[in-house]
Amino acid sequence: MERINFIFGIHNHQPLGNFGWVFEEAYNRSYRPFMEILEEFPDMKVNIHFSGPLLEWIEENKPDYLDLLKSLIKKGQLEIVVAGFYEPVLAAIPKEDRLVQIEMLKDYARKLGYDAKGVWLTERVWQPELVKSLREAGIDYVVVDDYHFMSAGLSKEELFWPYYTEDGGEVITVFPIDEKLRYLIPFRPVKKTIEYLESLTSDDPSKVAVFHDDGEKFGVWPGTYEWVYEKGWLREFFDAVTSNEKINLMTYTEYLSRFKPRGLVYLPIASYFEMSEWSLPAKQAKLFVEFVEQLKEEGKFERYRVFVRGGIWKNFFFKYPESNFMHKRMLMVSKAVRENPEARKYILKAQCNDAYWHGVFGGIYLPHLRRTVWENIIKAQSYLKPENKILDVDFDGREEIMLENDSFIATIKPHYGGSIFELSSKRKAVNYNDVLPRRWEHYHEVPEAATPEEESKEGVASIHELGKKIP
Repeated sequence: MERINFIFGIHNHQPLGNFGWVFEEAYNRSYRPFMEILEEFPDMKVNIHFSGPLLEWIEENKPDYLDLLKSLIKKGQLEIVVAGFYEPVLAAIPKEDRLVQIEMLKDYARKLGYDAKGVWLTERVWQPELVKSLREAGIDYVVVDDYHFMSAGLSKEELFWPYYTEDGGEVITVFPIDEKLRYLIPFRPVKKTIEYLESLTSDDPSKVAVFHDDGEKFGVWPGTYEWVYEKGWLREFFDAVTSNEKINLMTYTEYLSRFKPRGLVYLPIASYFEMSEWSLPAKQAKLFVEFVEQLKEEGKFERYRVFVRGGIWKNFFFKYPESNFMHKRMLMVSKAVRENPEARKYILKAQCNDAYWHGVFGGIYLPHLRRTVWENIIKAQSYLKPENKILDVDFDGREEIMLENDSFIATIKPHYGGSIFELSSKRKAVNYNDVLPRRWEHYHEVPEAATPEEESKEGVASIHELGKKIP
């Protein structure tokens, strides 16, 4: 019988500094009911990633949930996939910090009863030189999008197998996430996903389809709680995939224990396709959307999408100078406190990614997330001996003046009219200059897509579809 291997994964995360009620609501509407229903289906296998800030909140507020996770791990229903503990974009932090961040979450996974060997790459931001850091951290495989592989020239038909990739003589396995599954699950009726998976069946026993995406899609995103739980989508889905003889559920490590990756590929710097739009400057992002829509209207998008590329994640440091300054201050303090364990724990927290960028969610526009990053940068720097210095803080080729005493840090830009770009209180751990101007964003004028890929009448609209309707 022709079959398809199916790896199903979710990623659960709440940013450091988010409101307590947001954690609570996400727990009640997604994290808890998902696992309770999973417990009802002993043949269902899920590959799961929890970020460190979320695990810390769960441990403090819902410790019994950890017992549920341990039980599901012991039964073989969960495979833990790690990342940096405080959910940094690994490509945006020093190698030394990557290793500590990954080891922290691996250590937490061990407490839950699992020796993790795989990485969920935060925002799927890939850089080839990550291979060496991941291997040094004891990681065997990493999960990215199929878009990364298509950007390297592979066809869609070649993306139902993992591959090796190499950098500096170090080799790691890379699994491609199927974009079509990301848009089907859980937004369309279960039968649509089953039909798609059955269309992929093959006599090649190593062929595999991978879904791995945000756990918040299962209850937190608009309209999904009613659809996924109250209308029974999740139970129907678990029942359908566990009872279908053509679908072989697997975890990542189970797959790698039975099959070898298909060959060697070299992936470019990339993230998922939507990120290539969001990371562009606003005017260029608007043109990018217009170009994509034009290709769709002409029926050419799927044929030529392998050549359609926008920006990269690090473009956000160009797009938002406030993000760049915050990031470079983090790097500066990280280097200075590397030998100080107490100070370093704060700088690791300051690497939480959410406040450094903006896509569908608020990101850098959310002051409480920026405030938390600055709070931890300032707390880490407070362990250092105060000193005045002249240096290029933000790597723009021009020197800033940093004045510091036991109470305050002031960073002055002589080339910017002598502006005080940062005025931070050590006592309150607050940067009083942590503000943003109003900016025009490309989605302020993006019209509703002319050629929607799916009819949202059957199911529930994803947040990406809702985003297109913002006036």
